Amino acid sequence: TFEELRLANVYTRKRQEISLAAGFDSNEDDSDGDEADGNLFTERQHHDNGQLKYIRTHLYMPAEPHPEKGYVPACDRLVEEKHYNPDGVCMLDVHFGLGQPYLSRKHYHPNQRLKSEKLFYVEEERTMKCRKAGHWRTYYESGGMEGEMQYDGNGVRVGFCKRYNEDG
Repeated sequence: TFEELRLANVYTRKRQEISLAAGFDSNEDDSDGDEADGNLFTERQHHDNGQLKYIRTHLYMPAEPHPEKGYVPACDRLVEEKHYNPDGVCMLDVHFGLGQPYLSRKHYHPNQRLKSEKLFYVEEERTMKCRKAGHWRTYYESGGMEGEMQYDGNGVRVGFCKRYNEDG
């Protein structure tokens, strides 16, 4: 039954009972207090010349109970962040996909070629505690690979650090 599932903490919300006989106005419906949870927010800043300087998309995460800490405070979970130079060229792209524990961070040269790419495994999304993961690469401004390192799932470097001349 509903009551048994609620007591077992399977259901954490209250049951919604609506009488349609008197009509129903969805604008006055305040039955789900956490409806705003899960909304994405985007903030933008511009350079003096009007070009985009910064764009950041985040998800508001409300405070919630925690078995050991009592509760964890509210925070903004990063989804995507991009920084641009005054010419409008993207210089930094940080992406933390929803539902994924990986954060990708890419830097770009002024000519819009990739400068470096790094991958992080996010252990705790509220504090953004991370460890290195996957391939970390750096690139010359001409586009050739400059260096490469690889990390395992525990953040430990695997193999040798590879360095390349500009001609490959």
